[in-house]
Amino acid sequence: MKSLILFLAVFSLWACSSQNEGDVLSSGGEKTTLQLAMQYTETSRFDSLVLHGEGADTIHLQIQEPEKALELELFPALWKFYANLYANGMLMQKGESEIEIESGQKNFLQIPLKALFGFVDVSLPLGLNNPAKIESGTLELKTNDTTYAYDMKIELPYGKFATDALPLDKTYNVLLKLFDSDGECVFMAEDTLVLNLENAVQEWELESLKGTLSVTFVTDLLQTQSIQASLPKGHKRTPKNHEILISEILPIPEQTGTDFEFVEFYNGTNDSLVLENCVLFGGTPKSASIPDGVILPPNSYKAIGADSAIGVDLHTLTKWPSLTNTKQSIVLECDGITIDSVFYGQKDSLSTDFIPVKSAVSTQLILNKWKEKESGSAWCLAEPSPGIQNKCE
Repeated sequence: MKSLILFLAVFSLWACSSQNEGDVLSSGGEKTTLQLAMQYTETSRFDSLVLHGEGADTIHLQIQEPEKALELELFPALWKFYANLYANGMLMQKGESEIEIESGQKNFLQIPLKALFGFVDVSLPLGLNNPAKIESGTLELKTNDTTYAYDMKIELPYGKFATDALPLDKTYNVLLKLFDSDGECVFMAEDTLVLNLENAVQEWELESLKGTLSVTFVTDLLQTQSIQASLPKGHKRTPKNHEILISEILPIPEQTGTDFEFVEFYNGTNDSLVLENCVLFGGTPKSASIPDGVILPPNSYKAIGADSAIGVDLHTLTKWPSLTNTKQSIVLECDGITIDSVFYGQKDSLSTDFIPVKSAVSTQLILNKWKEKESGSAWCLAEPSPGIQNKCE
């Protein structure tokens, strides 16, 4: 899914202050390897995972990116491990397990973490300029005895709901409504939801906002659930200026050569935009036509790349305008009209504000800063994510 950076803060504490290294070695021998796997429900609200172990000595690890497998070097002994997962500053999942670690053999331990509460997150694509003119929204979750209500927070191009901690082993009736500036309901979705140990984390994303409907939420513990919908008046058409954004570029791939380069586009409207008669201007050759039949769906990403580029939703160009490693302009034109452009570069004595590039990572637009996209502060460097939501969101 993505490469994860693991930060470990390790503290070794002897069981007794008078114990020296010789005492530990005589009781446990040389260190041996433990393969440790943690089983927990993934969540975008992840803060940290804290692992505490007690045995021949004591270890304390603070893992600040999602990680489920560790390899530890420990003295042979009876070890007991405690794992706590924190989300939004709260202890969300916890578990414990123990193992007799023996030298000269493979040692493997699983720690299943149990959810203590659940929550629901909803992401709605409103578009760069909010063409549906949605001004507010409500999310209501109702049990037999309690109602939980939340207002929508708008961070264009998205509207988002995030619940507080919700009790498990409950059935919730879900009602989501969006309103325009006159207070009229322009979108509604409703269904029922069960939160329990197996389904404690619910993260939903509506791929396009177009009309009133009832949706069934299908449980998937590991991936955001996408729900399709469609508006009256939504149709296919050619793009206008700034309706498509250049949202990600990879000018310096990890692999040698230019065959893995790509440029990603984001459609910030509620219409399907046709990229026929569109041209991508870049390096060498100076330009390349986007193939016929390439359509960018509402509120979605699509990458255009070289022959060997790999992405979720990617089209390759046989005449790829190879990108330089230092600085360059990239321009998308359709029917002779400039739709969007980006100039990336590297810091020099003449420029203090620049869009950065770096080897093996891509340059990604932070969508809620799209109006300041000419500034370097609107971009970040992260693991490439062609055709899907940027890692910086």
